Amino acid sequence: MSTKKDHLLRDPQAVFEILVQENADMLMAYLRSMVRDPGAVDDLFQETMMTAWRRLDDFDRSRPFGPWLRGIGARLIMAHYRKCKHDFMLISEPILERIHQQMDGLDNKTQTSFNDSIGHLRDCIKTLPTKLEDAISARYLNEHSPLQAADHLGISQEAIKKRLQRARMQLLKCLQRKRVMAGETT
Repeated sequence: MSTKKDHLLRDPQAVFEILVQENADMLMAYLRSMVRDPGAVDDLFQETMMTAWRRLDDFDRSRPFGPWLRGIGARLIMAHYRKCKHDFMLISEPILERIHQQMDGLDNKTQTSFNDSIGHLRDCIKTLPTKLEDAISARYLNEHSPLQAADHLGISQEAIKKRLQRARMQLLKCLQRKRVMAGETT
């Protein structure tokens, strides 16, 4: 007897949608770490997804989807930088490959996933004192520059720098505690 799950796994579009949902945040973080322009990041994300969809038959289902998707993204990043020669290239191909290898290492860790890590970070942000949480939200979640974040919060630039520094230190300690509690050592 065929179940709905069996049908979903045979349907390439359904499989692709599931894999994209599981890897979209990771891909966006990867692209943002490589490309400065937010518009270009969005374009590269869409182009990576379209390429992955067109080449889905080339994907080896015995291997993880994330590294394959990042590989497509990496090639598109390099093409972007070659095409936009007027833009300063932040990375070289060897550095891009090294980052790709590091992310592969993260994919291979079975104790935690990218989404688990993001969940831990969100939990830790909630534990921050209100002033520090507001600083983190203004700077990173709302993507304000430090000056814009200071203006938004009605504080000086020096005050936002201090709050962000304190918040990052508390977040680091919180994340380290969560890793220890989960039995992770690296």
